[in-house]
Amino acid sequence: MKRLDIEPTRSGENIVMRISGEADLACAEDLAKAIGAALAGGEPLIVDCSRITFMDSTGLKVLIEASQLARQSHIGFQLAAVSEPVSRVLELSGTRALFDIVAEPVESSRQA
Repeated sequence: MKRLDIEPTRSGENIVMRISGEADLACAEDLAKAIGAALAGGEPLIVDCSRITFMDSTGLKVLIEASQLARQSHIGFQLAAVSEPVSRVLELSGTRALFDIVAEPVESSRQA
């Protein structure tokens, strides 16, 4: 059984990465590869966090590194619809201010 599902879609000019499940040590490499591949295209990326049910420090590390890479590459990067588990990790770690966060999930128009 998959613990993490990653679904890339589009919303206008943005790639939307819908993450469902557990963003933890067991899945961090897959998450990092998927986000890295999306950023490699140079288009703005929105990570929809509404379906993340658990996140540990390795999941947080992936998001921080992705945000830093996007900033260095002058690519837009946002977190959308941050779930309670993600919000808790951001608050406890003091990293919420590192991210551009939008409250609502993003409507997608088609597969990426």
